[in-house]
Amino acid sequence: MPPKKKVLTESEKASKTRQTKSTSDDSTLPILLAELNIIAARTEHADQIAESRLNILLTSATGAGAILILLDQLGVSPNNLLEVSAIVFLVLWMLGLLTFIRMLERNIITIHSNRSMSRIRKYFVKNQPELSAYINLPKEETLRNPHDHKPALIRFWGSRTLAAVVSSAAIGLLIGTVIGLFSNQIIAQSINAALSFGFGLVHLVGLEWYAINQLKRL
Repeated sequence: MPPKKKVLTESEKASKTRQTKSTSDDSTLPILLAELNIIAARTEHADQIAESRLNILLTSATGAGAILILLDQLGVSPNNLLEVSAIVFLVLWMLGLLTFIRMLERNIITIHSNRSMSRIRKYFVKNQPELSAYINLPKEETLRNPHDHKPALIRFWGSRTLAAVVSSAAIGLLIGTVIGLFSNQIIAQSINAALSFGFGLVHLVGLEWYAINQLKRL
């Protein structure tokens, strides 16, 4: 005859469940801690790259302005100065655009990292509620799109917008310089400032609109 199956009591079932859960938690903990370290390292690397790109952009813009002022003081002819200015503004525009893209990538990485860390923290709090007093888990931190609310959008304004401003100013000045090179001086003086400002403003709004839409899709 086959041996009778042992019937577990309620206390034995509860003890077995606790043992199974403890074993599962012991195997999960190293994985989650390793994942936290990976997320933190990735976020830190993205921040370092973005800030270095921004510093290069600001240093380049400052240096370019100093060079143009120096050339003007040295008595360089207006046409030659305009040609040099056009090249400088073109380079600054491209550099600013690349920096803006890097800043946007950092924003995206930050969002993904915050969501991932939020999931891990909630896992620990769910399994051990007593940890909620020691884990940084703000009430407003959810897995929903952080850009559903206006303050979340404002949170990312700063370095990214600064790069967009530099790039937009460069493209506006580039347009004005090109007009000065190929147009009559009287016409250039009458419309140069308006066109430069207009192109720069449209460029700035376009970049920020693109960034916000990219972030909303996450």
